[in-house]
Amino acid sequence: VLFRSVKPLLSTSWAVEKQHVGFYTGGKILLSKNEQFLVCLFGEEVKLVDVDSGQVIQTISQEAEGITCFALHPNDNELITGSRNLLLRHWDLSSKTCKR
Repeated sequence: VLFRSVKPLLSTSWAVEKQHVGFYTGGKILLSKNEQFLVCLFGEEVKLVDVDSGQVIQTISQEAEGITCFALHPNDNELITGSRNLLLRHWDLSSKTCKR
């Protein structure tokens, strides 16, 4: 007999330890200078994603019109976003506030 039927031993209970959430829908993506986070578009929002864990650490969105582009300052602490209505916003990433 070359082959023998063996019943696989699988557990019947699975606990979720970590879930992956979507954070990228195409377009521009940037790696911070300190290589700790990625900045990318997700629909009409900008997501900051921790490189090591893959978890979203911050979400930036504009109320009226969705974000279409962004630029990260070399200090990794400021972000400029642009929207369909041509509005530019200046974000402080450490305080998670819109400065202008």
